[in-house]
Amino acid sequence: MPSAITRATAILAITQVTGWGTSYYLPGIMGRDIARELNFSTEFAFAGITIMVITSGVLSPRIGKLFDERGTPALMAMGSVGMGLSIALLGFATGALSYALAWLGIGISSTFCLSLGSMTSIAQIAGPEARKRMGILMLFTGVGGSLSWMLTAHLEASLGWRGVCFFYAGVNILFCGALHYFVLPRERYRAPAESATMPVHAGAIPEKRRVDIFVWLSLGLTSAGFVSWGSTLNILDWLTALGQPAGFALTLASSVGFVQVSARWFDFFVARHMSPPVVGLIGAAIMFVGFVPALFAGHVAAGAIAFIGLYAFASGSLAVTRATIPLWAFGSGQYGSHAGRLAFFQNCAYGIAPVIFAFALDRGGPKMAIGVAMVAAAIALASLAVVIIKARRWRVEDRLASPPPIP
Repeated sequence: MPSAITRATAILAITQVTGWGTSYYLPGIMGRDIARELNFSTEFAFAGITIMVITSGVLSPRIGKLFDERGTPALMAMGSVGMGLSIALLGFATGALSYALAWLGIGISSTFCLSLGSMTSIAQIAGPEARKRMGILMLFTGVGGSLSWMLTAHLEASLGWRGVCFFYAGVNILFCGALHYFVLPRERYRAPAESATMPVHAGAIPEKRRVDIFVWLSLGLTSAGFVSWGSTLNILDWLTALGQPAGFALTLASSVGFVQVSARWFDFFVARHMSPPVVGLIGAAIMFVGFVPALFAGHVAAGAIAFIGLYAFASGSLAVTRATIPLWAFGSGQYGSHAGRLAFFQNCAYGIAPVIFAFALDRGGPKMAIGVAMVAAAIALASLAVVIIKARRWRVEDRLASPPPIP
């Protein structure tokens, strides 16, 4: 089993970097060129992401349950093939309708082959190592955005945006699809016989408390993700609007992924001894503080660097929290089902975030966009604080309610 866990982690690291980099990050580099050629607004180009993540959110509860019932390899392979075909359709787009249909296909496919599938695979295969392996996986996927931005910009200069789509379509079908179907382990973790009555990762939240905690978790994770997903795609435009030179802004924007990885190293080596809600609370606080230098000193190089450093570190930490909190709260046995339910609310917010931030930037300037981000970060901070307080209070109440041991 240890070799299977290592193999699964390596395969998923490769396919997740590839899958996200060839889909979600495309508008950040090619969106304006696509909008210009197909004769629609930049906001509509970014609305492709909205279609993608909302579609995925709507499907996630059902697909998560399907992962729990049938396992992940075949379903993830099917998703990679669908992803490739949808990206090819994007390359053939001639107007708004075909562009939107392509992103609808990407959204359906992403539910199978991206985060929900990969994290459910880890939960099913790794057993008690699941949180550690999720952290390792996210160390690698953290650089996906930065690598994608650089590679896509280079390829577009040579192939044009349509050529990039056709190339990425082949990569998803022939490379990611094959890895998921033929190489990703199919066996699930089984607890040793002597501990068979003790479910692995049963979850920190008792069954009767889960509805209450689900509400606060959903609000906190959705608000934090709203900032991360909406800001990342617009970060280059934010920096230039704040007055940074285009070349310097691109360098800073490209560094986000690498800084996010440092946050994931922090989670792996330091924060693994903390509960995921506490790690999320720290991340939300850093995210809120990180927007302060952008708001008041974003036109200065030092202010922009401080903003990117704090924001990227926080978003990297919160990304790990979003993956590990369902494991902490609800356990590994039905990880896909609970993560899928959380993803429904999160993805709906993530879907509108890029458009809202693009609108705020275009209509009110960078300070309006930053103000929106700070409000959402504050909501995330407050919600995760409630989760921690409630979990600790319930632990005390349940301890007091338990009968004393018989001497």
